[in-house]
Amino acid sequence: MLVSIGIIAYNEEKNIGKLFDALLKQDYPKERTELLLVDGKSSDGTRGIMERFLTEHGAEYAAVRLFDNEKRVQPAAWKIVVEQFDGDILLRLDAHAVLPEDFVSKNVACIESGESVCGGVFNKVAEEGGSELMQIAETSMFGSGIARYRNEGEKREYVRTVGLACYKREVFETVGNFNEEIIRAEDNELHHRVTSAGYKICFDPSIRADYMTRSTLKGMLKQKFGNGRWVGVTTLAVSPGVFSIYHFVPFAFVCALILSIALAVFGIVLSSIYWAIPFFAVAGSYCLVAVLLSLLSVRGRKKSYALALPGLFFLLHCAYGVGTLVGVFDLRAIVRVKRAEKNVKPYRG
Repeated sequence: MLVSIGIIAYNEEKNIGKLFDALLKQDYPKERTELLLVDGKSSDGTRGIMERFLTEHGAEYAAVRLFDNEKRVQPAAWKIVVEQFDGDILLRLDAHAVLPEDFVSKNVACIESGESVCGGVFNKVAEEGGSELMQIAETSMFGSGIARYRNEGEKREYVRTVGLACYKREVFETVGNFNEEIIRAEDNELHHRVTSAGYKICFDPSIRADYMTRSTLKGMLKQKFGNGRWVGVTTLAVSPGVFSIYHFVPFAFVCALILSIALAVFGIVLSSIYWAIPFFAVAGSYCLVAVLLSLLSVRGRKKSYALALPGLFFLLHCAYGVGTLVGVFDLRAIVRVKRAEKNVKPYRG
């Protein structure tokens, strides 16, 4: 079976070399592996590293091809990959991925067992030089959600979505390519089309990989805001069914917080403390849950982290929730996505 591996990157010179090292150590035959490298017009040394890998190791693989992503956004890069891959299956990788030697072969085994789409455990680890506190927040259920692929499992099961997914060619021939107007959550939207077409997405816990998290608070908040924004846009442009209810919890929290603050201010004007009760209820409930889950999250770690985690959780949830609120009112993006969704055509490779 010919396996096509798509790797997209933008300014990832710190990480892309490690991913290539991991690919060279894979136990799946290189002569049955095709690599499609897509660079988003990086301004650092990413493209040079890709070119050097192609020159030094290209002959070892069935093919290694390098493309430019002129639009510099993820879905446009994945669209290039889907249009160009020649394999029987396509495996999506990210420059932040850290792979064990059997990663490719485990995905192939899962597809060969009869599955159409698969993925496995997707652990988050601290980037080199990154903060352990940030990693705890990202790996906590309270900080990053309960997606099945971020947690351990004992047996295969069918899920809504997986990280670093692997697809049979026929899936794209049926559901079409990525919608390149969905800048974030493009995989959620694609997987919604996949399951709507009758395919199942298999979570296989024997497939394992790590993913390096953002190393700074600024970078993490920017990521959460962007993710939240595209939840709002995609929900209104495509369907609420693209996401699980957990994606909307930060949005509901932010809305409740804003409304309760407005009521409290109104109460101050009326000189009535009763209008502040909703605010104390919302804030008190959140603080209680945040403190309890912070204590659970630091088991086996520095206990002092429990003091900082509630505040960090609050910032992450606000960034995500405010992002969703902004996305709901981003009419231009909603119209663009809705228009592009109508024109997503099945890929006939």
